[in-house]
Amino acid sequence: MNLFTSFRNGCLTTAAALFLFAAPALAQEETPPANGQNNAAYPTGSPAENAEGGALRHHISIGAAGVVKPDFEGADSYRVRPFPLVTYHNQYFFISTTRGAGVNVLRTPTMTAGPLVSYRFGRDENNSHLLRGLGDVDGGMEVGGFFNWQFHPRFGTGIRALHGTGNAEGFTADANLTYNQPLVTDLNFMLRTGAQFASEDYNEQFFGITERQSRHSGYDEYSPGSGIKHVSVSPMLNYRFFDNYTAGVFYEYKRLTGPAADSPIVERGDANQHSSGVSLTWSY
Repeated sequence: MNLFTSFRNGCLTTAAALFLFAAPALAQEETPPANGQNNAAYPTGSPAENAEGGALRHHISIGAAGVVKPDFEGADSYRVRPFPLVTYHNQYFFISTTRGAGVNVLRTPTMTAGPLVSYRFGRDENNSHLLRGLGDVDGGMEVGGFFNWQFHPRFGTGIRALHGTGNAEGFTADANLTYNQPLVTDLNFMLRTGAQFASEDYNEQFFGITERQSRHSGYDEYSPGSGIKHVSVSPMLNYRFFDNYTAGVFYEYKRLTGPAADSPIVERGDANQHSSGVSLTWSY
């Protein structure tokens, strides 16, 4: 590892730690995506919109994305995957194929918060030769909550915390900071940075190597602890046309860190994870 790489990794990890623990002190989570589609950060639209009372304001978005992403988290190989984008939300409730379902218990012009239910996807041993002998990782439901704060017209921040149930083990907490900037008419740029903390149980399930797995896979045994699992940065562009349609292009760089990066699986794969794609949605 050269000096530049060591310096870069150290800066990323330090920045993630500062952001993850400073964000709650600011007031927390998640900013509206540039295409009005909303992401994990802003599950139900802008806080100002959510604060409106009276008659329900229904919002529906339907579309699809094509995404190039790693075969699994820590892989060094990639594949193209289609993904449905379906979202419904009003001032009080939201449900989405990308973010799960939740309720805005807190609704003010600048903040939203409430409970959240989501699904954690598992991992198939057949997804990559790097996973042979490790067995499948089961998916399962996650329950938790979110807190969003739009502290500036262009900036928002927040957290989302989820705990697995059933076969989905462990706990994760995400923090992000998002910047939105209109460029020209109907064209919007968004930049999002984030970090995720993962518990020991979560890391054991996805990055650990038991004695049995070691015998079948050839990897050394490994028992990861808890820590910051990754930091990320994601720029994206969205263009709205014909009033109800939005086309988007996006990229994400994710750096696995701490116990996840030290896993023999990731050491044989790649701690640098890249994803990119295009999307098209119709909104009403």
